[in-house]
Amino acid sequence: MSDADWASLDRKAMPVIRLSLTKNVAFNILKEKTSKGIMDALSNMYEKPSAANKVFLIRELVNTKMKEGTSVTEHINKLNSILARLLSVGIKFDDEVQALLLLSSLPDSWSGTVTAVTGSVGPDGFTFDQIRDLVLGEDVRRKSSGESSGSGSVRLQWEPVGTEDESGADFAVTDVLELGRASTGLSVV
Repeated sequence: MSDADWASLDRKAMPVIRLSLTKNVAFNILKEKTSKGIMDALSNMYEKPSAANKVFLIRELVNTKMKEGTSVTEHINKLNSILARLLSVGIKFDDEVQALLLLSSLPDSWSGTVTAVTGSVGPDGFTFDQIRDLVLGEDVRRKSSGESSGSGSVRLQWEPVGTEDESGADFAVTDVLELGRASTGLSVV
C-alpha cells in the first residue's frame, strides 16, 4: 500500500473515531492529526495503569452480578471484558480465581449449580474454561427444560387422597416434581 493510499484511509478513519466519542472526550483529542495519534491519546487517557483506573475496574468487577433471567453468555462476556481491561493495567488474576469470580457472580437461583460444582472439585482445583463450559451447559439444560436461566422452580402437585382435613378437603402434597440438581435450601415437611 502506498503512502498516499494510507493517508487517504487515515483521513477516512479519523472522523469515524471522532464521531464515536462524547464531546468531553473529543475535546481532548482535537490536536491529533492521525488516527494513530487519536488512538494513542485515548489509550493514554483510559488505559494507563493509574490507581484511579485500577480502583474503578476492581469495583466494576466485584459489583458485577448476573441478574435473574439475563443472558449467561452476555454475563460471561462482560466478566471477560473486565478481566481483560484489568490485565491491560497490570492486574492479573489466577485462572482458578477467575473461575471463582464467575461462580460468585451468578444469581441465587444458580446456588444448586454452584454447590454441585464446588463440591466436585478435585485436588487440582478447576479452571475458568471448565467452569465457563459447565455454566454454559447448565444454561442450555435450563433452556431446553423450559426453565429460564433465573428459575429454580419447585412445583407441587395436589391429588385427592382418602382422608379429609377439618375443612372437608381431601388434598395432600403427593409429589415434588423438581428441586433442582443439587441442594436448593428448600425442605418439604
